Amino acid sequence: QYDCSDAPIDARHLQRGLSRVKTIAGEGAHKFEFLAMAPETEDALIESRESDRYFMTVSDPARGIAGRFVYRHRNDALKVYSSEYVPSKRIYSIPKDVLQFHSTDIKPLVAPGGDVFHLKPASGGGHVNMLISYLRGFGQIVCVKPSAILQIHNFQNS
Repeated sequence: QYDCSDAPIDARHLQRGLSRVKTIAGEGAHKFEFLAMAPETEDALIESRESDRYFMTVSDPARGIAGRFVYRHRNDALKVYSSEYVPSKRIYSIPKDVLQFHSTDIKPLVAPGGDVFHLKPASGGGHVNMLISYLRGFGQIVCVKPSAILQIHNFQNS
């Protein structure tokens, strides 16, 4: 975690946060590929990036990327993504190899003494002339190295 002490967000917070997490997790141990933030945080960074050489604009017509900007930190180029699911005063970067999904096999759900296929219930009661099947499986996401997750917080979007 990197605390910005309620200062306006700018590139130095990204630089210091990434430097800190790479020092703790091991330099070169993980590849950082993105920065996830709220749309208003991205707007504030766009305003602050005009004089910063660490920000670059990239285009990749083959992948449908037009005008996205990236932040350069040492050997990593982090694409900036905005999402309404990220809190307004948070920035996250999670390397791909840090989170793992473990699950059981997905199997048909069978009622005791029942069959794999069931009549589909109708909205008005009764059943529709259709058979359906339900599947069941269990899964969980495991973080194998929490120290490699970057969280920048406590900043102003102005």
